[in-house]
Amino acid sequence: MNLFDKIMIGNGEGTSLPQTRFKAFFRYGREYFGRLVLFGVITAAFLIPAIVWLFVMNYGSAVAIAALDKSSEAYMGQVAGIRLGGALTTYGVLVPLIMLFFVGLAGLFSAVKRISQGDICRVWDYFKGIRENGLRFLLLGAVFGLSLFCVSYNTVYLSTVEVTTGTAALYAVTVMQFVFCSIFSLWFMTNVTIYSVGLFQAIKNSAILTVYKLFKNLLMFAAVALPVALLLIIPSPFNILVMLVMAFLYFGFWALGVFSYANYVYDRTINKALGEQYVGRGLGTAHETDCATTTTEAAYDS
Repeated sequence: MNLFDKIMIGNGEGTSLPQTRFKAFFRYGREYFGRLVLFGVITAAFLIPAIVWLFVMNYGSAVAIAALDKSSEAYMGQVAGIRLGGALTTYGVLVPLIMLFFVGLAGLFSAVKRISQGDICRVWDYFKGIRENGLRFLLLGAVFGLSLFCVSYNTVYLSTVEVTTGTAALYAVTVMQFVFCSIFSLWFMTNVTIYSVGLFQAIKNSAILTVYKLFKNLLMFAAVALPVALLLIIPSPFNILVMLVMAFLYFGFWALGVFSYANYVYDRTINKALGEQYVGRGLGTAHETDCATTTTEAAYDS
């Protein structure tokens, strides 16, 4: 195994299979560190148009507001008009850009699924995943984009009006629908990449799993959303540095973490119903410690 292979997939030393999904996250994260970084960078490239669009629109709104006469009695109304109009355009156009990003997620989730289950994963598997699941992820991106539009526009709207019980309740509903849509999206993406199911069956499975053990789902959502939340509160220009780090490290390991949790749940639900041979893929057992070992170099060469 040459130096490139060692960096991209590991050092080739045989180790016993992990016995829990928690241990599997660290084992496969370490073994496929370079490849997860590469997948994260490729996925981040699909997000660049959305980031550029947000920057351009936010800058344009800031310039338009700065050009207003602050001494005018109509100043606050003009600011509200610019912000609301800008939000409508910004987040409306953002929907198709989010759909493009979800096409990249099709490749990421298809590749990381293989890693999470201990299968051989090559760079080609990323682009194969786009070919196989790109359309379903594109449709999911439209749903997620519209959900993001609702919560983002209402956030801007709420900042331009007097807060009442009605507006606060409306905002709470939009936030809740976005959280549920995000959890649903995570289940949908793992479901369609692991199982050969129809679109409506995938939607049904994902909807059931969204409300199944809701508290644990919310903890999962909070864990994967925490880096993004931190990015929003870090002042500029330091947030740019954080964005660069996230571009290299976040997406690949985020997907691996999601699959670690999803595989844990699937082993106790869908996989258990399919048969024991489908349970614990990528994991070993205590009595297999000596014989169920994998050698990275052998896996890479096979």
